[in-house]
Amino acid sequence: MTKKKNRKKELKRQQKLDIKVISEEEAAWTEIMAKKPTFVERRKIQNFDEQNTAMVQYAEEHGEFPDVQQINYQLKNRIFDWNQDNALFREAMHTPNTQKRNKLLKQVLKINPNYFAADFHLFLSEVEDFDLQTFKKVLEFETLVLEKWKINGYNSWNIFEARPILTALMFLIEYYMTEKFYYKALELVNLYLSKRPERFPPNFVFCMLSLYHITGQELKVERFYREELNKGKRDDTILIHAIISAFAQGKIEEASQLFAKLVEINDEAVEFFIEEDWHFKILDIEEQEFYFPNSVESLQASLYFLLEYLQENIILTEFLTNEAKKFRRKPVSSNRSRMIKNLSEVTDWHSFMNEEKMKEIRMDLVRIFVENRIRTSADFKKWTEKEVLALKGIGPATVQKLKENGIRFKDEK
Repeated sequence: MTKKKNRKKELKRQQKLDIKVISEEEAAWTEIMAKKPTFVERRKIQNFDEQNTAMVQYAEEHGEFPDVQQINYQLKNRIFDWNQDNALFREAMHTPNTQKRNKLLKQVLKINPNYFAADFHLFLSEVEDFDLQTFKKVLEFETLVLEKWKINGYNSWNIFEARPILTALMFLIEYYMTEKFYYKALELVNLYLSKRPERFPPNFVFCMLSLYHITGQELKVERFYREELNKGKRDDTILIHAIISAFAQGKIEEASQLFAKLVEINDEAVEFFIEEDWHFKILDIEEQEFYFPNSVESLQASLYFLLEYLQENIILTEFLTNEAKKFRRKPVSSNRSRMIKNLSEVTDWHSFMNEEKMKEIRMDLVRIFVENRIRTSADFKKWTEKEVLALKGIGPATVQKLKENGIRFKDEK
């Protein structure tokens, strides 16, 4: 057990220190899907967002909102004229060597002392050990974060300029949770909630709900779950916490009913919880950049910060396994759960999207094809044009684009 806990700490630390630059293509997926039924969720916070940084720079220089297409064209062709501080920070985020990266970050701060993202990444390079000295540095950094936050008044993840501050806030919350300073983490959670944010940073809700469980505030978990239901949200990642909350309060029947609802919206829940040692597999999510909602990975992401709590509450983990066993021969399916199941069977769906013949075909349309067992461009030869058009969501414009890309359909008989 100790070995696993230590591994968790080490992996968490490494995850925070690793430089991960998200491509514009990946970023576009997330932005597109944010306006439609969610298809993928991002786990990790990107360190440099070229498009948004360029747009903010342009707005500051010209006093007006830029033409997004023009910005993207300049970025794609590498002709955008970066300010010196942004250019250096961008270079730092693409530099894997820690010493070189820190040197660049210090140059950024010399040019612009208020470039908080550079401050944050310099701080991350110093967080190497979980000891008293590091803890003191963390407390000092918390003071800096809160001062910057107070000055700028940032609170919502929707505000791009707020993201460096909120990224640092999430680091602090996760650090305090890992070191078992739960009430210190709760102070920051409550402070952030008091700002009434419109959109939470990645992992915030999972940290918040996990802290409520750990500190015995199950009524707050219930309240949050019901608030989300009233907003029309049916989210498996929040529902699993509602199940744990009901069980922790001795409401066994209610917990069972909630588990049945979980299976309705996530048919992979049975597959996940039915194994006796399912809680040890939560760590598998650490290697995932994205995950599908209503999947094994979404449950792992939601429970990641509750891992040690689950390992210490064997009765709870046994309850979830026993509930899953009830549905072993009673699979509950829906259009959405079938979609996720099919996608989980296709390990190369990303390759399918990036085939030349699928160029300019939207992700949601690719999903429809994959759902109907069309998993490579060659699979279209098994379908007539009329059959493809009969698929719900596929129109003549999509078929015409496929034909222009070189797709060949089965001849009509």
